[in-house]
Amino acid sequence: MDLENMNIEFDEELAGLMEERGIKIEDVKRAIAMSEEDGDYLYDADGERYLAKKRFGEFTVYAGYAKEADTYILSSVYGHRVQMESEA
Repeated sequence: MDLENMNIEFDEELAGLMEERGIKIEDVKRAIAMSEEDGDYLYDADGERYLAKKRFGEFTVYAGYAKEADTYILSSVYGHRVQMESEA
């Protein structure tokens, strides 16, 4: 999937949350593209809303979205960073 030409829509409120949470649109696009390519996503019973989850190093991105033709419409975005170390 061509990330540069990927059609993705979201409102200003979600854009503000992404900025506040330090989530880049590039990471959201990658998460959706990878989930779509490998079929690894959650979806609701009617098949209209999806949740992509992908880990990039220590950062995990969750993106809630719907699909309309060749456009992905974001409804929610969340991310977290975790660094695990062993004491052994």
